[in-house]
Amino acid sequence: TGEDSHVVQMHAQQAFEASVGRALLAAAAVAIVAAILLSWFLARRVSRPITALAASAESVAHGNYDVSVPQAGFGTELHTLSRAFQDMAESLASTDEARTQLLSDLSHEIRTPLATLEAHIDGMEDGVVPPSAANFEVMRAEVHRLRRLASDVRLAAQAQEHALDLHLTPVAVRDLMEAACALFQARYRDKGIQLRNTCEHPGHVVTVDPDRMQQVLGNLLDNALRHTAPGGRVEIGCLQRGTVTEITVTDTGEGLAEGDLERI
Repeated sequence: TGEDSHVVQMHAQQAFEASVGRALLAAAAVAIVAAILLSWFLARRVSRPITALAASAESVAHGNYDVSVPQAGFGTELHTLSRAFQDMAESLASTDEARTQLLSDLSHEIRTPLATLEAHIDGMEDGVVPPSAANFEVMRAEVHRLRRLASDVRLAAQAQEHALDLHLTPVAVRDLMEAACALFQARYRDKGIQLRNTCEHPGHVVTVDPDRMQQVLGNLLDNALRHTAPGGRVEIGCLQRGTVTEITVTDTGEGLAEGDLERI
């Protein structure tokens, strides 16, 4: 301003430095408060879904799979983690429900052969049931049934845990069908039931585990045999639907109750 007084210039310099100092202090205070508030807000946004996940994990650890994980709105990583945890909880719940149902069904299935064996043993002890070859054959069949149930439980547990060993091999559908029919033809003939192979595309090749497929077809044919009356008919066939081969087993047995379809 053209002021040449040294004293006035010194006071002006001091006033300027004091003003700048106060402004910097005020700005620093505002910045610190803003940083604290922002950090608190971000920590709340991040910790809330993590706290919910931790609570859900503790609930799952205690066997309660019916948990609802809130969808995290902060970042795709937390959202992905929440979604993955929810899917895991639902999968565990489904597996646990299936295992409970399996044990219940197994208990029901075991009662029949055990009751048959107990009745025959008691009858033989009391002299009511003769120790004939026919009666021993009945008892042997029930023991075989119990052994098969134990094997089924082991395989079912392995399947649920994705621990089954699969050896995939290209196999002609004709070979699968003929092998399955050959295994059961004699039993079907003895019971007076007709077993027919009606495959429409016998030359088609599929990539499967032949042993596991024979287990599947064997279970279906065995089930059809047990639930079809003498004089009935069981047909095993295949249909080609695009790149998919559909194998069917149909019978003239009593069928399923409508309420059992969903469980099956």
